[in-house]
Amino acid sequence: MNNSKALVANVAAGVIFLTTLLSPLHCSARFYSTLYWMNGIPQSQYGHVAQFPHARMYIGMPLVSSLYFNVANRGYARGDLLRQGTNNQRYWDVDHFLTQIKQYNLTQADAHLDLFSFGFLHERNYFSFSVTQKAKVRAGYTADLVRLATLGSMNFSAYGPAAELNDLSAAAIHYREISAGMIRQLSPGLSVGVRGKFLAGLAGAFIEESDLSLQADHLNGTTMVNANMQINTSRVDTSGIPSNFTGLYGHNLSDFGNMGFAVDAGVSLKPSGQLTFSVSLLDLGFIGWEKQVENVTVTGISEVTAIDLENLFTGDIINNVEVLADTTDLGFTSASGFKGFRYMLPPSMLVSAGLEISHNQQLSLLTQAMLFNRKIYPTISMVYNYMPASYFGLAVSYSYVHLSYSNIGLGFHVSIGPVQFYLVSDNILSLYDPYRSKMANIHTGLNLIIGDRNGKRKKHKNIPGLYCWD
Repeated sequence: MNNSKALVANVAAGVIFLTTLLSPLHCSARFYSTLYWMNGIPQSQYGHVAQFPHARMYIGMPLVSSLYFNVANRGYARGDLLRQGTNNQRYWDVDHFLTQIKQYNLTQADAHLDLFSFGFLHERNYFSFSVTQKAKVRAGYTADLVRLATLGSMNFSAYGPAAELNDLSAAAIHYREISAGMIRQLSPGLSVGVRGKFLAGLAGAFIEESDLSLQADHLNGTTMVNANMQINTSRVDTSGIPSNFTGLYGHNLSDFGNMGFAVDAGVSLKPSGQLTFSVSLLDLGFIGWEKQVENVTVTGISEVTAIDLENLFTGDIINNVEVLADTTDLGFTSASGFKGFRYMLPPSMLVSAGLEISHNQQLSLLTQAMLFNRKIYPTISMVYNYMPASYFGLAVSYSYVHLSYSNIGLGFHVSIGPVQFYLVSDNILSLYDPYRSKMANIHTGLNLIIGDRNGKRKKHKNIPGLYCWD
């Protein structure tokens, strides 16, 4: 296989690896259901852009102030493939799996790590700064495409030419984000926030265009796949592994080869003493990829051999994926180019209403929508927040996440002196039933909080309507 074919095989194997292995769990852009109103945690402003943190000043502990991990599948659960038998042993049931998969599916994975962050209050403004490493994977695909991969084109003829194989989209990206934010109190009940983000793309692989169709081969009595696909990569070698990906910590903070920009914006309105409305727009921006770029165009007609999922995910999974890529000899032809390209970040919008039921309790409704491959993926959450003192806060949430109803979130923060520890998850049920859960994430970290140590709540002397801790 030449380099282009090797890359195509690795991308195909990688999509299968992600869509099946990560399916037990769930993942936008990131989720903010539980964290959104927890302004006792400074990192809540990453989602609630116009919300003032309680702390007059905070310093994120380097490398451990914000660690976020999220894996997800919007479609099916791993228990649909690995079913439980009468003896409580799990067994592979591909036939059942193919009946449960939705017509269109999205598998995601995210990992974010703050290298450094801080923020402080100055008169009517709150300023913040952070440096973050981010890795994201998105794979959107139809049910018929999964059936083609698991059955092979020879056994796929029953689905006929009407099978939906298009809408395949995938993106794997590793980048650094340097952000500076400002929140401004315009009036006692109105605040606005904006965060500018300079982005440095470290490695990426993207399926930009995909046109797949079935074609009957009457001479041999089988079904062929007609392909026309565009794959763009930057800093990815022919083995499909990003050439400079050494983990979220990175190894070269001065690497700004693939530059991009993005912005977050938000507004918070409090028309009465108890009710607050807010809107946040996140990740409105792009990365321009110029370094070590390769554009692979895949065309032609080929038979596709069925993939044995049980063998693929038994034993050394990574090695099995590599073997699959090495032994996959698709009959498609490929051509390479070396032209830079632009990748638009998947944007998301959050709209929320919060009702104060006492000075330290709140109920809120939050909706979040993410746009990916021209499709909208909604999340709707009900959240209860309780913050009896500056050193402790608690949040409990219930979320409907596109085709998933069983998501109970829990979050808290606790301080000992100036050191704050927080832990937030949008679905704690994934710990008890990982085979049925479609979503699992965790956000945790350590901060130094300056200005709220005594836990006494009082009105800020310069900002009407704003409370702080002395």
